[in-house]
Amino acid sequence: MNTFTDVLNADRLFLILKFASEGNGGSNSGAIKAMLTSMQHNIAGDKIKADLSKLERIGLVEIINEGKITTFSITNLGDDVANGRASVPDVRAPRPSEK
Repeated sequence: MNTFTDVLNADRLFLILKFASEGNGGSNSGAIKAMLTSMQHNIAGDKIKADLSKLERIGLVEIINEGKITTFSITNLGDDVANGRASVPDVRAPRPSEK
């Protein structure tokens, strides 16, 4: 059974992927923080960097530059997950209206 925290984490990871997928194929931690805040995920910058590291470990993004602002690009698998063509544990699937 998933906890409330598990559901929030899976939603946040999905939103990061979807944001990158709908943008130019990448983004940075500052833009992700602003987007997540607008989606009611008010979290610290360190948590966003940890999320990006997790997404990189499972092959969904590639971190390009780690510094004060972390930049990243979405992988083909990450784009597939963001658009419902593939699924991975710990990242929620898109709702029908999000495909």
